[in-house]
Amino acid sequence: MSNVTLLRLHTDETACLEDRKVREVVASPVREVGLAGAVTLEAMIGFGRSARVRRRHVPESDRVVVVDILGGAFARGRQG
Repeated sequence: MSNVTLLRLHTDETACLEDRKVREVVASPVREVGLAGAVTLEAMIGFGRSARVRRRHVPESDRVVVVDILGGAFARGRQG
């Protein structure tokens, strides 16, 4: 059985670091450092601490984006 670690980050669609989207800043270097992979997902519907439901079809600029990063033994090409 391989040992894989999942790092999940939640941000919003408009979050930026200097002139780049946060989701790009976080996900881009994953391949360079040899981790298993990364994916960014735009939430269709969800709510958090505020209990305010956010839906994708509503034109908002603060839609939730989830960034998943996989790392561990699997990332280094070893299984088991």
